[in-house]
Amino acid sequence: MVLKNKMTFKNKCVVFTGSLQSMLRKNAIEKVNAAGGIVKNYVSRETDYLVIAPRQLDMFEEERKSKKQIAAEKININGGEIKIISEEKFLSMLK
Repeated sequence: MVLKNKMTFKNKCVVFTGSLQSMLRKNAIEKVNAAGGIVKNYVSRETDYLVIAPRQLDMFEEERKSKKQIAAEKININGGEIKIISEEKFLSMLK
């Protein structure tokens, strides 16, 4: 049985950036797929969620962003609707 909140990802495209702290990316992909979502390795206008893992911030200077985050923000500026969420928010959406 799929819980109501897990339906959040049904037919949605999810992209991850950075290293997740709570699980391996492989496991996160399995959870999104089990909830009916699709995971891609790149950001596009079809992306619904960009999950930014906290450890991504460790890779760069404090104010720098990943290429995926920059791409998502550019798409949003031009009318896109990509939801940029934290790993914590992603986990709460799975419950």
